[in-house]
Amino acid sequence: MKTSPSYSTHFIYVFVLSLLLTVPDQLNAQYSITKQNYNYKDYSPVEGQPYMPVLSGVTSLIIPGLGQVISGEVGRGLGFFAGEVGSFATIIMGYMLAWGGYDVGGVMMVLGFGSAVTIPIWSSVNAVRIAKVKNMEWSDTNKPLSGFILSPTLKSLPNHKLAPSVTLSFNF
Repeated sequence: MKTSPSYSTHFIYVFVLSLLLTVPDQLNAQYSITKQNYNYKDYSPVEGQPYMPVLSGVTSLIIPGLGQVISGEVGRGLGFFAGEVGSFATIIMGYMLAWGGYDVGGVMMVLGFGSAVTIPIWSSVNAVRIAKVKNMEWSDTNKPLSGFILSPTLKSLPNHKLAPSVTLSFNF
């Protein structure tokens, strides 16, 4: 068996992988700021919200990062996609090194497979959380202004007749 090519090559692989894992937070910090004000666990769906958590999660499971892009976090989505591409590149490089007789090839293949499975799951969970938090923010920013609303109603009287009336409600 041959030994690994060099320690500098390993350092470059680790450095690139660590860069790929930090890229999502660096490119688009909008979600990072928004999530400080909203907890995704407090989310309840409301009709008319622009972001779809289920769609974001499923698409990110199939193509890592696509759910983030759908929710408007393009930089974060590109980071997840680049991480998945890097995982497959690590698998291919590991295979080539193993084929060439280097011991490190097997380790690289295992690490590549591990990250190729982990990144889509992580991306899917993250995409669902992003969609929920952004929906919560959207709901807060698109509330009607405070004031009052008059709405017509029909009330049933004891003699089985309907009487028109007006309901007045206040928003604060």
